[in-house]
Amino acid sequence: MAQANTEGITSPIEGSWIFSIDEGPLSFTALGSFCAGGVFSGTGSLDRVNPISTLMGSWKRTGPSRFDSTVYFFAFDPAGNAVAMLKANQTFSLNSRNELVGAVLVFSCDLQGENCVSVSPAPSKVAGKRIVVE
Repeated sequence: MAQANTEGITSPIEGSWIFSIDEGPLSFTALGSFCAGGVFSGTGSLDRVNPISTLMGSWKRTGPSRFDSTVYFFAFDPAGNAVAMLKANQTFSLNSRNELVGAVLVFSCDLQGENCVSVSPAPSKVAGKRIVVE
């Protein structure tokens, strides 16, 4: 159950987060925001090395401290042309108000976000820390 507060947050996951993603041999950092109304956006530290667009998607509460999201983003070839749309299905659980853990599965889709096939042999691990105003 969401705790009432004076900052206008209606869900305990709303806000911006720093994520550590562990995909087995590959680990990276990402930034993501859960916005009111179920909007998710994010970007990662490897996005310029392996060119992809900003992640855009939706999230919803699925349990007392559990949240799921689906995001889409484009992958580009070296010339800057979009060659695929990727989809990530994410699950998150809040450990505390400012920490979460989760998992993500990635799929490769056509440029319309359809005909998706899994590219994740297993879910990647995610840990998140809320960005708190200082």
